[in-house]
Amino acid sequence: MHRTLLPGRDKVPLLLLADPAFPLLPHCMKEYSTCYDNGQVMFNTMLRAARNQIECAFGRLKARWQILTRCLNFNLDDIPVIVYACFVLHNYCEINDVGIDEIAEESIQQTSADESQRSADRRYSITTAQGVKTREIITDYFKDYMVTE
Repeated sequence: MHRTLLPGRDKVPLLLLADPAFPLLPHCMKEYSTCYDNGQVMFNTMLRAARNQIECAFGRLKARWQILTRCLNFNLDDIPVIVYACFVLHNYCEINDVGIDEIAEESIQQTSADESQRSADRRYSITTAQGVKTREIITDYFKDYMVTE
């Protein structure tokens, strides 16, 4: 599924939001490493804000179901069922206001912070021309349609 963001520009595919360790691909967006204008700063700010929500949700999930923080030594066919069960149970707990062990949550948050400080693996630092083009279209969209104060 693709969507036209700006008239006369290419359509943009559904996207995965990634941190700087991932490649820049048409369907995998990461922030600008260096910003040269306000549009790029806005893009980075919007991407980080969206990604932060996702990282917090996964942090809570991993704090509640710590089996997800380590290698799953199960039959490969069983792993999706285990992960899905964790998602369903997690959502049930969230809806019913079942708390998370605070110590476990702090541990997971520290692990996430450590992971984000890691340097990018060279094989994942690929940038494709189509990825750059997609990011530029989104950046231009933010410049044209976002109100700045």
